[in-house]
Amino acid sequence: MAPESHAFRFFDLPAEIRTAVLELVILNPSSATNVVATGKTHSIPATDTLLTDVFLVCAQMYQEASAIFYTQTQFKLNLGTRRLCDQLTEEGQLFSPQGQDARRRIRNLTLLMKRIGGDFERMVEPALSDMVLRGSLRNLEIRFLPQDYGKARVIGPQVGWTANPAEAGDLVHTLPFQSLLRLLADPDLEHVQLWVWKVHWSIWCPFHEVVGVEGSCEARMRKHGVDWCRVDWKKLVDAYGEGRRIVKVGES
Repeated sequence: MAPESHAFRFFDLPAEIRTAVLELVILNPSSATNVVATGKTHSIPATDTLLTDVFLVCAQMYQEASAIFYTQTQFKLNLGTRRLCDQLTEEGQLFSPQGQDARRRIRNLTLLMKRIGGDFERMVEPALSDMVLRGSLRNLEIRFLPQDYGKARVIGPQVGWTANPAEAGDLVHTLPFQSLLRLLADPDLEHVQLWVWKVHWSIWCPFHEVVGVEGSCEARMRKHGVDWCRVDWKKLVDAYGEGRRIVKVGES
């Protein structure tokens, strides 16, 4: 004989206990959710299916569960190819009109990029700035993926060398690069990090952490097993920032 089932009145529990239970259900071990798939098809993990089921229980469950999901998840946005940028504006996606309310609730975001071009200036930076100004985005991490060889790619052997202004100037004075600097310096962001891969443009070299003392920048990082190096974005903004910046009331 099957045991008799009894309904469990979840919402009769104290709020702090409900929050603890929902955190266990919603947040996976890595607490990271990819916003954009990397291929044409995207199989949804069981955790995502469970999350959808929780959201659809009732309005109160959605309100409490979604608050945890959007504020405690570390979202990852991969803009490694132009095709992925185009996907973001499709109906229902992050940068579409339908996705506006959802993206404004995101608090923690890691942005993976390979280039700083027109798509970033026209689409990405305005959307992220809106997420800061009118939304909850407060913690932003930007990582530049391996970058192609180019005129600003020659890396000098000297520690603390300065990039050739003629090489860097073409990029740092462009509107897309300036929009990146404005985003990094947004005063409403509470925590900002900028990272570059060991294969990177020379313009980053005067501003990133120094690894080792001999050989080229890339060779030193390979020797010491370092894949990513952190960039002092404040010095970068001071060196190349142009025009007005967003400031809080009372700041100069």
